[in-house]
Formats: sequence, structure tokens, C-alpha cells
Amino acid sequence: MSLLIPNVNAKLAGRGNLEHANGAVYSWISGNLNGNFIKVTANVTKVSQRYQSMVIVKNELGVLPLESLSTTTSWEALKGVNNIYRIAGLDERSLEAPDVNRHEIRNAVSKSARRHRMSRRRVQEWENSVRNAHAVNQKPLHVMLRSVMWKFDGKDFNGKPFSKQVRIDFPL
Repeated sequence: MSLLIPNVNAKLAGRGNLEHANGAVYSWISGNLNGNFIKVTANVTKVSQRYQSMVIVKNELGVLPLESLSTTTSWEALKGVNNIYRIAGLDERSLEAPDVNRHEIRNAVSKSARRHRMSRRRVQEWENSVRNAHAVNQKPLHVMLRSVMWKFDGKDFNGKPFSKQVRIDFPL
């Protein structure tokens, strides 16, 4: 099977030989996925998508990813006609995020800052920077797309069913 996503530039991460692999991982370089489409070969019968989103803190101190505040969605089938499937639901407003309170946000910031081996004073500065945030969609917090995964189901030339996965990771 082969696939094409127009105007998206990504670099293969990991193994170079994909002939016998069940999946491939790419690192995103440029292009827009949301609203774009996937064109696949005729032997693909179903395309499903899921993504992982993560909350980050972005302010004058820099960017701090909060790994403990990430969400992975369940697989959803994409609508397609003539082997062309539309990619949807990846814009910043429609990304799913964990429903957390002020205390959980502060704990996540503290945990992430300590994991990045910051000093106590620096950890305190990060905690103070989010003290007024009550939800993950308030500044200085942002919900960011971390990775998108697609699952392709179909039949090979011998009629044997197959399932392949492709993942694109986004840098912070």
C-alpha cells in the first residue's frame, strides 16, 4: 500500500526499510494536516485516525511541556470517496484536553519542571506563572498536537487482510 498527503513534509524516523514493517513513524517538518486529505492505493478499505494532544505552558520563562496532562483519543474512521480521505479535527480549537482543576495544573507544572532538573527557585517561578489558570485553555496554557496516527486496513493482492499504521510526531 502507499499513501500521499499533499503539501506535507515529514522525515522518516527509525527504520528505513518499511517493506515488512507494520508501521512507520515520521517527524513533521512543514505543511498543514488539518483540512488536508490522504490519497491511498485501491486495496485500502478503511482509514482510521487518532491523535495525542498535550498541554504546554508558554510564557516569558520559555516553553514547558506538561507530559502528565496529555490525552490520546480513540480511533475514529475517516470519511472517504475514491480512495481519498479527508483529515479533520486537528485544529487547536477542536483538540481534546484533560479536564483538570487549578491544583492539578500546578502539580503538573511542578512535576514537569522537576523532571527537567530545574532549581527550586525556577520551579517556584513556573508554579507562580500558572497560579491564575483554572483550565487548560487559559493563558499561559495551550493545548498542542503531539502526534497523529492513522490505521489503514485493506486486502493485499492475494486477498489476505492487512493493517498498517503511520504516525507523524510534532516537535515542541
